[in-house]
Amino acid sequence: MTQLAVRLDPATDTALARLAARTGQTRSEIVREAVIALDRANLIAQMRAESLALASDSADQAEARAVLEDMRARRAW
Repeated sequence: MTQLAVRLDPATDTALARLAARTGQTRSEIVREAVIALDRANLIAQMRAESLALASDSADQAEARAVLEDMRARRAW
């Protein structure tokens, strides 16, 4: 595992100590979980932004409709 030294301001250090006391997790475990949670939240926000951009793209909507119509035309039933 890679080690990383981090300088914490007093408020962050207090919050981290409080979380460790409440959860029984180590400070390292809390930081690892927080980094993963922030990464996941950022990925979700990025995907949401891309989805909204595609939803408002008339060319993409037209292509999706054309594909759907083509799939409907090829149904076996």
